Amino acid sequence: MWKNVILAFAFLTASVQAKGPVETVHFARGTTGTVLQGAVLRGEINTYILGAARGQTITVSISSVENNAYFDLVNPSGNLMQQEAQSANMRLPANGNYRLLIGSSRGNATYKVKVTIK
Repeated sequence: MWKNVILAFAFLTASVQAKGPVETVHFARGTTGTVLQGAVLRGEINTYILGAARGQTITVSISSVENNAYFDLVNPSGNLMQQEAQSANMRLPANGNYRLLIGSSRGNATYKVKVTIK
């Protein structure tokens, strides 16, 4: 029983920490990428949903005025592929929706993220 209580608490804690806007990303017709701009408040996570296919390559790079923004990349199964990164280039393991999570290492962060999926 305690195991179930601990798991429920961990899930609720993660849900509270992940508050922030969620946006589905659509690339302009005929393009393979986009630039996302926004701001993330300290302690919150901005989430972008990216649909992609197994075998495609994703390239992500993030920049911020105070160099305090980072991203995590989560695959459709919920497994973390990249953590607190500034850039990544990798082949995608599965079809589905990937989550790009934007956070701040200190204070609020205004960021620009370039995403390409080919």
